[in-house]
Amino acid sequence: MHVYHNSVSPAYRYPLGAVKTGEEIYLGIRIVGEDVKNVYLHFYADGYEQNIEMNRNNDLWFVNMTVPERAAAYFYYFRINAFSYTAYYCGDYKYHCGEGSLSSSPAGAFQLTVYEKDFDTPSFMSDSVMYQIFPDRFCKGDLENTARGYDYHVSLGRKVYLHADENEEVLYLAHDGEMHYVPDDFFGGDIAGIIGSLDYLSSLGVNVIYLNPIFESCSNHRYDTADYLKLDPFLGTDEDFDRLIAETRKRGIRVILDGVFSHTGADSRYFDKYSRYGGVGAYENKDSKYFSWYSFSDYPDKYKSWWGFPSLPEVNELDKEWQEFVITGENSVMAHWLKKGIAGFRLDVADELPDEVIELMRKTVKKYGAALIGEVWEDATTKQSYGAFRRYALGKGLDSVMNYPLRNAVVDFLQYRIDAGEFADFLMSQWQNYPAPMYCSLMNLLSSHDIARIRTALTATPDASNMPRERQARYMATDAALMHATELNKLAAALIFCLPGMPSVYYGDETGMQGLSDPFNRRFFKSECLELTDFYKKISSLRHENPVLAHGGVSFRVIDRDIIALVRYLYGDTVIYIANRSKNYRRAVFDVLGTSECITDEDKRAIYDKKHTRAVSLLNGKSFGVESALLSLELLPVSFDILKLI
Repeated sequence: MHVYHNSVSPAYRYPLGAVKTGEEIYLGIRIVGEDVKNVYLHFYADGYEQNIEMNRNNDLWFVNMTVPERAAAYFYYFRINAFSYTAYYCGDYKYHCGEGSLSSSPAGAFQLTVYEKDFDTPSFMSDSVMYQIFPDRFCKGDLENTARGYDYHVSLGRKVYLHADENEEVLYLAHDGEMHYVPDDFFGGDIAGIIGSLDYLSSLGVNVIYLNPIFESCSNHRYDTADYLKLDPFLGTDEDFDRLIAETRKRGIRVILDGVFSHTGADSRYFDKYSRYGGVGAYENKDSKYFSWYSFSDYPDKYKSWWGFPSLPEVNELDKEWQEFVITGENSVMAHWLKKGIAGFRLDVADELPDEVIELMRKTVKKYGAALIGEVWEDATTKQSYGAFRRYALGKGLDSVMNYPLRNAVVDFLQYRIDAGEFADFLMSQWQNYPAPMYCSLMNLLSSHDIARIRTALTATPDASNMPRERQARYMATDAALMHATELNKLAAALIFCLPGMPSVYYGDETGMQGLSDPFNRRFFKSECLELTDFYKKISSLRHENPVLAHGGVSFRVIDRDIIALVRYLYGDTVIYIANRSKNYRRAVFDVLGTSECITDEDKRAIYDKKHTRAVSLLNGKSFGVESALLSLELLPVSFDILKLI
């Protein structure tokens, strides 16, 4: 018996990808070589289950169904009842996507994401190139801010260490006489420095800046908020921030802030563990207006904290007074900064915010036409936390998430941990499983403040999580490894600029900065590789110049285990990204129409009707012949090309 279903082929599932609530969908399975009595579609989700008998047309079994009005990640497999036995055709456990396999029992499933029919995301996201800035480490613009910030924090009794030179190593060990490392060293990067760098950022094609936390805090990373309504004095004044918004608007750049709302700092005006704010905090006074925000088991020293860190007391996000202060009030924290003109928030540890709270945040953000991005490290459509499937990727919560799974898959492919076939399976799974508005808005990153920089990761360094900080500080890749990593870096960066979504560049990646885990991925900005800077400018301009890269459809091609291609198409315009990870010259031959995966017959016809005869490199102008939709080209070792069919 030959059985076949492919969840990314319109011959077996239509419409392709995720679907809207209440939408009609066609599902089919082909069975050849066996007399089958009946076939059932087993369709289910958390708290939902349905068995549907399928119709037959010769060797094709099919069903047309209306998906539920409840948004959720649904799954399905097929039960085939022959006259002498029962078999199951199931998707794989890892990606729930593509082709399946026969089994004697239910084993794996295909995913069908159903999202809210009115889900939409801000249009600027798919059009944008994002640049992430860790504010203390990017650029110093006004030395008075450093002095002002130092004096302010010291006046409150805090310890502050100022670096004398931008080239000094970040602190990574405990101070003499202290048991634990604390991130209390500052370089003096500020808002004025960002304003002074806007022309540089514009030259990179940046039109969204994402700032790691800027609110008052006792640490350089500022994830331990002390005052949500106050810019940290190290960074400048309210007037400086207003000037940043004004200057970015002149250049068509938007600003997104980091919202750290699942916890505050213990050293904050809300908790006030060290009595720096006049005893108004919950730790100091049970009559504090902030007392209901926190959960004490033995007042005042035993309280719920983020991952057990006493410096980060958790808040009760369901507390109505906290919600009014942060989200729902006319002058709430979120409204305060949105009124100043920011374009949205990135939510720190979004998994630790209840869905209903994220949905409240969405309502506030949408009053200003702004975006809501979540820190999620896994597939957001199937993420489970606190014993339940999360619904924040289905249309009532987040607009986008940080695409860490993509970054991991890119590194795994370039480091030979997976081949092009598995990499394509992963890429197809994201395309299939994410709601289209979110998929086209995903924050596609290669580095961030929480992971090793991409250039370092591609030197095949040992796992930083198992390396002591002293060893990480001394880590130096060989010149040969660094040269190879630089070429791999180009492949990876070009990929995220050619994929649907919002490519995100972590400050200094475009200049070749290196670093393993925190704090070595947070060194002060410097230029290590001008070749990379010019390269990032080039691929960013290509994305802006070719609307197909921002708005077009995509299909994925596996040429062999080392070569992968993306085909982007829009109204018959076609651009192809193709990459060879191997250290050998390779010839690639493929049919630009030779797949039914991730592309409809209508879109294939639109490409075919163009009768393309050449493919021209957008990188160097080199031309390749196209005959009967067949493209043949030679790829250099560790190289890629971006081709436009004409």
